[in-house]
Amino acid sequence: PVAAKGDTWTLTANAPQTRPWTHSRKALAQMLNINADDLADTPLWVNTGNEQLVVPLASVDAVRRCRADAAGLIAEKATNPTPKVYVWASRGGEDLQVRFFLLKHDAVWEDHGTGSAAANLGGWFVARKTPLPLHRVIHQGEPIGRPSKLLLDVDGASGIRVGGLAIDLGSGTVAQQQPLAACAKFDARTVTSLLHAIVWFSDRLLSVASSMLLCCDCRLAYL
Repeated sequence: PVAAKGDTWTLTANAPQTRPWTHSRKALAQMLNINADDLADTPLWVNTGNEQLVVPLASVDAVRRCRADAAGLIAEKATNPTPKVYVWASRGGEDLQVRFFLLKHDAVWEDHGTGSAAANLGGWFVARKTPLPLHRVIHQGEPIGRPSKLLLDVDGASGIRVGGLAIDLGSGTVAQQQPLAACAKFDARTVTSLLHAIVWFSDRLLSVASSMLLCCDCRLAYL
């Protein structure tokens, strides 16, 4: 579910499911083009609705030096058809520096603000038994010139919420100029089909709206 308070929208994530990274730390470092000692705590595949590999790193510098290898990500398709990697490190206090890599047509892309990954990071904290509640400010997108900020909160009951500032990109209405039943060319079956189509389209719009978070600079972050 998504809730709004002023210009801040907050998504409540699903309970996390996790599985281990089954290869060596050296292999993971090679996939990210960093040193093995740049890896910090345990990497985990985390799924609160969109599975991603969450990788804690030892420093912000290590996050900035990451260059995800396409071949390494493609190899992960054996267990995840759309492998994605989320690397992060502490900037001090509640602030984190993160990057998110994914494959598109077997090429590596980087996202500037990823709400689903922020939720999975909350799942990582839960799985690693980090003291709760916790609050983190997530900074993402700087290496590609699109800085963003998301807010992560995990409550004492392990509930995960991700939020950010939002603006309206557009709105619309579906107008009916005359009752469909009054149109001779519409029989009952056609009317029913049209109503089903309207419901389906409305549901798709709500799904897209609920999967969007805006970054602090008013750029959209897709889940």
